Amino acid sequence: MIYVRHLRTLALAGCLLIPSAGLGAARAAAPVTVTLWTGTWDSPMSPDSNGAGYAAVLANYEKMNPGVHINWTAYTPKQDPSSYQTLLTAIAGGKAPDVAEVDRFDAAEFAAKDVIEPLDPYLPKNSSMLAVDRLVPGAWGELHGFNGGLYGFPVFYGAVGFWSLYYNKTIFAAAGLQAPKTWADLNVDAKKLTQKAGPRITQLGYLPYGDTAGEFDSLLYGQNGHIISSNGKTAQLNNPVAVGALQQFVNEVDAQGGWDAVSRLIPTATTPAAQNPFFMGTAAMTDGGDWYLQSIAQYAPKLHFGVIPVPNQTGKNYGAWAGGWSFQLVKGAQHASAATQFLDYLSGSDAAKTFIMASQAYSAKHHQPPVLPGGLYFAYPGLVSQYNLPLLKTYPDVLAGVRSFMNAPKTYYKTYARDRNVVSGELWTAEENASENALLHKMTPLQALTQQNGTIQAAINSFYK
Repeated sequence: MIYVRHLRTLALAGCLLIPSAGLGAARAAAPVTVTLWTGTWDSPMSPDSNGAGYAAVLANYEKMNPGVHINWTAYTPKQDPSSYQTLLTAIAGGKAPDVAEVDRFDAAEFAAKDVIEPLDPYLPKNSSMLAVDRLVPGAWGELHGFNGGLYGFPVFYGAVGFWSLYYNKTIFAAAGLQAPKTWADLNVDAKKLTQKAGPRITQLGYLPYGDTAGEFDSLLYGQNGHIISSNGKTAQLNNPVAVGALQQFVNEVDAQGGWDAVSRLIPTATTPAAQNPFFMGTAAMTDGGDWYLQSIAQYAPKLHFGVIPVPNQTGKNYGAWAGGWSFQLVKGAQHASAATQFLDYLSGSDAAKTFIMASQAYSAKHHQPPVLPGGLYFAYPGLVSQYNLPLLKTYPDVLAGVRSFMNAPKTYYKTYARDRNVVSGELWTAEENASENALLHKMTPLQALTQQNGTIQAAINSFYK
């Protein structure tokens, strides 16, 4: 019934996207301090155009609602729920924030474990959030718990994903190559474009993503595969499509000299973005989502590059993986209504325009192409087309990359969020373990995934006892 209720609300709202400023003032008659814990990258503290955008939105909201103060604090959420121990300890001790940012992939698990609350009871009438939520690819499915309810606001001032292949056009032209369409193409090109000085790689043909689980997922969903059943209760890590995806991961690495050689060039979580080999022009290809466009704009605005679907086995019917982060109402939030009202404001057109203008002003000041966070291209394409795209015309490759992401829902065969389940942390770790065992040739892909499949099924069974 939850989907029917949301759709009815949307119909009555007429897809209204502008929240009522007066409502906030009325609700905040007494001074209220709403606490937010988010990643630095999704906060006013971020030292870039995103931070400038958030700072402007926050200042505007507090000016409109003088009785409300937003205490915005940075912490370090990751894909693995074990990284949220600070948050879980705060909840257990009665000192939880009102809102915390999590990877949307973890929302179903947190909802099932009663760590976060649905927003529905606190949303104002004609909520902006309900109209915008469905426009961000993958968000609607990931943010509804198995027991119903809308769990969180998708952060569209951040990345959306649409895992794609980035390729250096200059390197490809010099080698007389066309961009790859299939796994076989990618492996041949990766080998041809890898250059060495003795045992040292000086140019990498294909740079895998920093997380082995992320690389595996990009290949899995590009091939339209899954590793958890639709009801979330059956592990399927060792199905033929998943095994084929992991075998491709191994093949693309082996084509360039093996995991020991290639892994030395893969950026870690602490590697400065400016030192990413693809941005530096020492890797011919890499895969990642829309956030790479912001990094290119900041660190390599003159890079001659293209963006295409991640190759799959057949070169047809490419699947796309869309993900992202979300702001969640934490269990036991002291100011649930005021917190939800702020999240609803974040989803409105007034906040979106404020963010866009402040972000672009920052980029102009620092002489960078004004690339916006990926979610805005889907949530507010009209504002983006009006205020942003004209400014990118002097950066044709960046503009083409932005347009490729805006068109992704139409050009891809299907779009997937990661398989929803109640053991998301364990699943991410299992994908990493299987990938690394296969890459190091300790096991075949089938053996590695079968081993981890048993671990995940046991974790699922334990939850549902």
